[in-house]
Amino acid sequence: MGKSKEKLESRVSNLKVENKDLKIEKKALKEKIEKLLNKNSDLKDIIKLESNHDKVKSEKLSLTKKNKLLRKQIEDLEKQIDLILWIKWKPFKTKTFNIKTKTSSWANAVLVASDWHIEERVDPTVVNWINEYSVDIAEKRSEKFFKNSLNLLEEFKNLWLEKRNWNKRELVLALLWDFISWYIHDELEESNELSPTQSIIKLKWMIKSWINLFLENWYPLIVPCNFWNHWRTTTKKRISTWYKNNYEWMMYQMLRDEYKDDKNIKFLISNWYFNYLNLEWKTLRFHHWDQINYWWWVWWPTIPINKAIDRFNKSKYANYDVFWHFHQTLNHKNFVVNWSLIGPTPYWMKFWYEEPSQTLFLLDKKHWKTIHTPIYVK
Repeated sequence: MGKSKEKLESRVSNLKVENKDLKIEKKALKEKIEKLLNKNSDLKDIIKLESNHDKVKSEKLSLTKKNKLLRKQIEDLEKQIDLILWIKWKPFKTKTFNIKTKTSSWANAVLVASDWHIEERVDPTVVNWINEYSVDIAEKRSEKFFKNSLNLLEEFKNLWLEKRNWNKRELVLALLWDFISWYIHDELEESNELSPTQSIIKLKWMIKSWINLFLENWYPLIVPCNFWNHWRTTTKKRISTWYKNNYEWMMYQMLRDEYKDDKNIKFLISNWYFNYLNLEWKTLRFHHWDQINYWWWVWWPTIPINKAIDRFNKSKYANYDVFWHFHQTLNHKNFVVNWSLIGPTPYWMKFWYEEPSQTLFLLDKKHWKTIHTPIYVK
């Protein structure tokens, strides 16, 4: 019993010693932790100081660049001020230039009218509502064509012709036919709004009205008149007697007879396929497209047209060709193709679409064709 007690007491004393040592170690650890915390705070302050230093350094660099740019702007402004002051006080001698205008030059404006088909009706329901045509619409479109052309010619005269001191020249009004459809197709006997005789009376009145408008407001007129595949008295085309059996040729003769006492208009009526107009320095040739071997699968008809023109020039040379028929607009250095007043029809819908228009171009003695523009009529 006594021995066990002694063992317990010695164990208790050992535990007290160990507890005391643990307290000492704990205190030492606390001191060590405090020292480490103090060192860490110093590191944080150092990091903050270094980051602030970098910011200050970058701001200093940016301010230095701004200062440099501002100094450059100040130098540029000072140079501009010096230049302005120098110009202001520097005496200059002015020099006048005399612009010489040409004393003599020629130019002719050419208006091309064709493919009106005034009595043919186009029902909008059969052309996807992109076009509508009737006798009344034909008259309105023809009015728009001639009045717009006259306005444009006045602009040419005011802005260009008078400044160039151009001599007064005739206006070429080319009447290239297909103004009337006639009964060339069986269905036209059903759909046309006017008979052939009614159509020729209506057309004669329309053309006469616009001729009078130009005689009153523009230059004297030269009127080349062509005819071909419409309005014949025979079922099939004839060659040598073609003009004798054609109503359009008859209408041209009647118009020329009405203006026979007017010296300001000259009709040029051909009895054959070609119609030539000599403009003193160049020759125009008017004709129908159907004598040109051009097929629909040819992407661009320039090659067959130029081949045909070369063939035509072997018999009688012309500098420029004007033709119509295919309801297609083409502008080339040596020919022009006129579009139509009627616009897209059920027949032409399978080929292409173009807005109804006619053509105006200007011929200069020196430069030949200088302006080409469509006259839109829709």
